[in-house]
Amino acid sequence: MLGNEICYVRGDSPSGQMLTHSTVWRPELPEVPLPVRVFSSLAHLEEMYPGFGQWYWTKVASGLRDGSRRIFVEGNNEITGVVIAKRSRAERKLCTVWIAPQFAGQGLGTRLMRNAMSWLGTTRPLITVPEERLAEFQPSFTRWRFSLHQVADSLYRPGHLEYIYNGPMIPR
Repeated sequence: MLGNEICYVRGDSPSGQMLTHSTVWRPELPEVPLPVRVFSSLAHLEEMYPGFGQWYWTKVASGLRDGSRRIFVEGNNEITGVVIAKRSRAERKLCTVWIAPQFAGQGLGTRLMRNAMSWLGTTRPLITVPEERLAEFQPSFTRWRFSLHQVADSLYRPGHLEYIYNGPMIPR
């Protein structure tokens, strides 16, 4: 199911058991459910976004079940890129965009974001970027004519700026 296609990931394992934040990924097991493999690739984002793991296993997992979220994945044996998108009446958002560093600059992010924006039904999705990552996202934002709406101080981390594009944040 992995490859250059869009993958819709459900929060349930192939055996039917609900996945939880305590599910452990061991690379030697080929039957590891895709949501667990995706989380394993993204767990390091907890440093930049405290509470990322809890958000993933609650908001993303439930959104996958109710159809309000979709995960887009690149990679064959290893996950090389991920976009998590949210589509609701109030919000169309690129929640997470991650490309493995060794694959940066190869067009994976562009392809994943384009597929996610197609699913979202907009070319101007809400997206936020931390100050430390703004430079690497800027070329894509310029290409797609994303507009800076707001710079928020301490949105996710005390003392750090978050750049908000294409509209206001919905209060959490």
